[in-house]
Amino acid sequence: MIWLKNATILKRMRLTPLIFATVLMGAGCAKHLTYPIAVSTVRPSIETVITPSGLELGRITQVNVKYWFVVVDFVRRNPPPPGTRLICYRRDQPVATLNLTESSRGRFAVADILDGAPRPGDETQIQ
Repeated sequence: MIWLKNATILKRMRLTPLIFATVLMGAGCAKHLTYPIAVSTVRPSIETVITPSGLELGRITQVNVKYWFVVVDFVRRNPPPPGTRLICYRRDQPVATLNLTESSRGRFAVADILDGAPRPGDETQIQ
């Protein structure tokens, strides 16, 4: 009789981990509920977009972030006069404003960074 009780207990012990594993797997595979995202009814503000005229005046060759100046290469022409303001474009988006200084050598000129973050390769145009 004791042997029969032990056999029943052993069957329950084997069955308990199987039931526990099945419950865990079922909980992990359950679909997660997705909630709809609220759609905003606020209209975006209209910003003025400045587009370049297509006339590339120069290209930035070096940037000195420590002293806030860049070297501009005016490939096709002589540099504009000192004090000229330039707008720096990257992928047709304005990224910086520059002011030409008096130091220039041939087709290269130095410009102070007034605002923005220019990078080598950015195009410049007269403001």
